[in-house]
Amino acid sequence: MIKENAKDYLPLVQALADGKTIQYSRNGVDWEDAGVVTFTWAACRYRIKPEPIKRYGISWISKCYDYVGDRSFETKNEHLGFPSISAVADFRDRCVPSGDYAEARVFVYTIEKDRPHHEIPGSREYIKCKD
Repeated sequence: MIKENAKDYLPLVQALADGKTIQYSRNGVDWEDAGVVTFTWAACRYRIKPEPIKRYGISWISKCYDYVGDRSFETKNEHLGFPSISAVADFRDRCVPSGDYAEARVFVYTIEKDRPHHEIPGSREYIKCKD
C-alpha cells in the first residue's frame, strides 16, 4: 500500500476493524481467509468475506418397479435452491409422490454468495417442513 492507492484499501481496513474476515486470492478466482493481513498485494486481491446464504432443499426416495427386468428398486431424488421453507412445501405438495412411494426429508444448507451452486460441506441440517 502506498499513498496513491491507500483509498482502495480503506473499506478493507474498516471491515477488519469491525471484526470481519478478510480474504485474499492469488489467482482472482479461489479465495482464502487471511490470517494476518499485511496488504502487500494490490487491493483487488483482497475482499471482505461474503456472508453465507441459507437455502432449502428436499430429498426423497422413490420406490420404483422395472417391469421389463421384473424387479423393484429405489432411487434417491434431490432438489436444491429453494429460498424459503414455504417454497419447499409447495414443491413437495406438487412434485413428490405421496403415501408409501416416497419419504421426503427437508433440509437447510448454506452457500457462499459468490458460489451459488456449491453447498458448504457440513452445513446441511434436516428440519421439519411445516404444512
